[in-house]
Amino acid sequence: MKRQILKVAILMVLAATTAVQVKAGVRNEEGTVAGANKVQSSKLIAKEGINNFVGFMSENAHKFTKKAEWNDVLTVLNSYNQNSPSLMKLSDEQKNKFNEGVAKLQEKLAKVKGEEASAWNEKLSFTAKTINFLWNFTPSTNVTEESVERIEVSTEISSL
Repeated sequence: MKRQILKVAILMVLAATTAVQVKAGVRNEEGTVAGANKVQSSKLIAKEGINNFVGFMSENAHKFTKKAEWNDVLTVLNSYNQNSPSLMKLSDEQKNKFNEGVAKLQEKLAKVKGEEASAWNEKLSFTAKTINFLWNFTPSTNVTEESVERIEVSTEISSL
């Protein structure tokens, strides 16, 4: 029962935090709409975004990427994005190292100029908050299977 509740909580967090944006395309010469089906996540550092984040950090904060804090953050982000059960089994020490690494990384990103650094800082903050929510989530003892079945998750997508 606790596993089911945890799965529902994870799904709710992912559905609530992942903002889906559909970019409206522009008609090209053939009259077809280019780019109409392009969908991207705007809040979390998702699987596709980790490589971009690593590349950005390598170019703009090369020294930081050689520190232990960087490895602590990347290990947890990769575990989170792989939906690995190991994320929930991390020790308190590993969780603290992740949170300390995120804080130092946010300080570093705040010093890097440009909108891209600011956007990465925002995504990192939101992703870290989501991970910490999952770590701190404790199923209520009052939750029944009936109440879990009544939970509805909806995602609003604006029309083209």
